Amino acid sequence: VDAMRSTRRAAISLPWLSLARPVRAETRLEEVEKRMNSIQTKLGEVQDEEQRLRMALDRTAAERSAAIAAEKGTLPKRKGVLELVPETWDETVGQNRRTFVELYAPWCPYCKRLEPTWEELAMQVEARDLDVQIARLNGDKHVQFMDRYRAEGFPTLILFQRGVVTGYYNGRADVESLLKYIA
Repeated sequence: VDAMRSTRRAAISLPWLSLARPVRAETRLEEVEKRMNSIQTKLGEVQDEEQRLRMALDRTAAERSAAIAAEKGTLPKRKGVLELVPETWDETVGQNRRTFVELYAPWCPYCKRLEPTWEELAMQVEARDLDVQIARLNGDKHVQFMDRYRAEGFPTLILFQRGVVTGYYNGRADVESLLKYIA
């Protein structure tokens, strides 16, 4: 009987020992959760940085390919439309051939709406063998051209002959009207 009482007393007298472990486990769990949150935050920052770097790399690659194309005397085309950059502007627009240029902004809804029409115009010009180049330049990125040609909005359509402005187009934005203007 005395042995049982001493065992009971031992169990009763040490309740703090049994509670100590769960408190430590909860504390450890909280530490792990904090570390996980910290790691997730850092991972998000790394992913954001990776995306920023990829976009910068894509821009650099596009600019480099345009510069290489300019050196070779060719320009990148997108569905028949010449993609101009400042390095290719003078040699392209300054040719004997007339050049119809769209100064655009990628975010502009009117420019987005004009894009398929502009591409169709380029295909029609090639199909009809007209002596006109259809080109475009990102005026939002290359603001100096917006200032030089006093373009106040997007899109701005300008017809050039040997580098000189022969007219600004302000009519309807359909293929037939544009073809009549440049014909």
